Amino acid sequence: MVSILENAGEPLEVSEIQEKSREARGLGENFQILPDNDLIRVGRGRWGLNDRDVPVGLCDQPALVDRLAAALETRQVALHGSEVESAIETSGFSIEVLFSLASRDPRLKVTRSRYVYLAEWGAPRGNSLPEAMNRVLREAEAPLGLRDLATWVEDRMGRAVDQVLLSTALQGVGAQYDRAGGTWSAAPAGDPDAD
Repeated sequence: MVSILENAGEPLEVSEIQEKSREARGLGENFQILPDNDLIRVGRGRWGLNDRDVPVGLCDQPALVDRLAAALETRQVALHGSEVESAIETSGFSIEVLFSLASRDPRLKVTRSRYVYLAEWGAPRGNSLPEAMNRVLREAEAPLGLRDLATWVEDRMGRAVDQVLLSTALQGVGAQYDRAGGTWSAAPAGDPDAD
């Protein structure tokens, strides 16, 4: 894979790497790219070479990860991918690059839902979207319209939430929708999704 990326001269999509690998040496049923010192995820579904396609040099990468670990230690809650840039004042590269670097450090863990946290915590701290959604719906004095619900959830989480993710979370927590009023309320008491 390294030679495929070297020959390409730029990062490639997974499908491009897969096709070039198939042409070069054949390919089994299972195809997986694992990050190492040379290969690094540089975007969603894009891989590149660490020493060529990452705007932070190899010798500066440990300091960047140290800054991330220090920010988490200070905050004592997980950081969502949308919060990382402002938390450690970094710019010019994708969050996937930072998450790739963080996942190599034993002090840090990265979740599929795009949170990074200190491994010693055992799990992310802070409000996940479903947790925030449940709390807002349970604490609301009346059913909430989607716009108001989004505002309250974003306020509780301290960041913007994509509308698609909001809709998915509403279904995931078993929220009740009232078509007549266009509003949402908490799952009925005793519903396992309500906890």
